[in-house]
Amino acid sequence: MKKKNYLNISAEECLKRAEILFNLGDEAEALEYYRMAVEVGGKSANAFFRLAVEVEDDKPKQAIAYYLKALKINAKHSEACYGLGRIYGRTGKLDKAISCFKKAVELNPKDSKGYCGLGLALSQKKKFDGAIANIKKAVELDPSDSVSYRIYAMILENKGDFKGALEKYRQSEDLNKNPQVEDKINKLSVVVEDDGG
Repeated sequence: MKKKNYLNISAEECLKRAEILFNLGDEAEALEYYRMAVEVGGKSANAFFRLAVEVEDDKPKQAIAYYLKALKINAKHSEACYGLGRIYGRTGKLDKAISCFKKAVELNPKDSKGYCGLGLALSQKKKFDGAIANIKKAVELDPSDSVSYRIYAMILENKGDFKGALEKYRQSEDLNKNPQVEDKINKLSVVVEDDGG
């Protein structure tokens, strides 16, 4: 795609092209069209959401700004709430993370990711009853998601339940092989055996 050609394309056309490309799996090209849509004045929550996801690992402050713009355009964008909560959680702003995850769950109660994020953030605040209730809901909604079991294990580990954490890590590993999870299993196995469990 030639970058200068977008001056003759409306924001709406950029968004249409971006969605088609994204659905076809061409994320790199789709992101260019989302970027163009924003540059020519497009007011699409989804465009800002996609741009936030693209930059959140390298530029968390920029991602927060994009997520907030997405939510300003569409306050009911549950994925933007979840993404914002994830970044706040990573940067230690746990109260903000919890608030965002609660909003994501309220907006989309069938999406297990929001419950996972809320559970993990609550466990980091030592609110284990709420954390476990939320992660159980995530597992109930999507029992085939290895990430839910991994987060469940992390919550139990934060609580000090190493035997329970080991069991959940093993369930995660059964669903999807992961070297990091395998390493946690090996380490926790030693701890649990040392404790006589």
